Amino acid sequence: MGAQHLWPVPQPKLDDATSRVTELLARYAYPGWEHFFTEDPEGVVVYVRRGRVLVANGDPLCAPEHLSEVLRRFAAFARAHRLSLCFVGASERCHAAARAIGFGALKIGEEPIFDLTSYAPRGDRAKKVRAARNHALRLGVTVREYRPIERRDPGLEQAMLDVLAAWCASRPAQPLAFSLRLEPFAWMEGKRYFVAEQHGRVVGFLVCTRLAARAGAYLEDVIRRPDAPYGSTELLILSALEALARDGVREASLGVAPLQGVEQQASRAQRVLGRVA
Repeated sequence: MGAQHLWPVPQPKLDDATSRVTELLARYAYPGWEHFFTEDPEGVVVYVRRGRVLVANGDPLCAPEHLSEVLRRFAAFARAHRLSLCFVGASERCHAAARAIGFGALKIGEEPIFDLTSYAPRGDRAKKVRAARNHALRLGVTVREYRPIERRDPGLEQAMLDVLAAWCASRPAQPLAFSLRLEPFAWMEGKRYFVAEQHGRVVGFLVCTRLAARAGAYLEDVIRRPDAPYGSTELLILSALEALARDGVREASLGVAPLQGVEQQASRAQRVLGRVA
């Protein structure tokens, strides 16, 4: 069974890409997000306003060769409204284009990416991961894929939401509203779900989102109960990676690991900021 079947998201034609993006934004955009569109070249920047600052989440959505121009126009838009702007969680590609037109940059973390065409948890580096997974298996934890597009299971979804509530209650801080949203059942047609259970009780789940342009997947939400058996998270991640690889997905991302590698900055002042962070 191929990945295209499991992620049946229709592909827009080149001439209706803008209308498709607009439609998706209208249907799925979170309250508070605003959108800066350019038409020639075609692109969009998703951002929120925080005081006098426009905070964009991730890279502009556009063709790679148009990135600098879309950035330049968004910067001009901000200046025209006497506002500052910043991009949070931007990629290296966006960083290079932004620096070329005068932006500064501060490294805030690194993104672990798995090449699923060759990845296998072998060797000393993966020893702890394998040990954790095996520990969970010995305690009776199993992982299965839930496919709500084929058939909804309200009881299972409520159990997953209960896990989410328990996880949030155990966190010392709330997610950053401008960057992170915990709505696992929004835009289900673009997601895959993996559920960890122990003796019939849901102890965790993982939600991954399709990255069509990279033939990849983003492991967006990895959630477990505070009392889930040790190794449940590792079992969820490895099970999901194995399933994605079998279905032809080429790469998987765990998203930005905050503060990872922040000592690697372009200047002394930025290194000081990294140490403070």
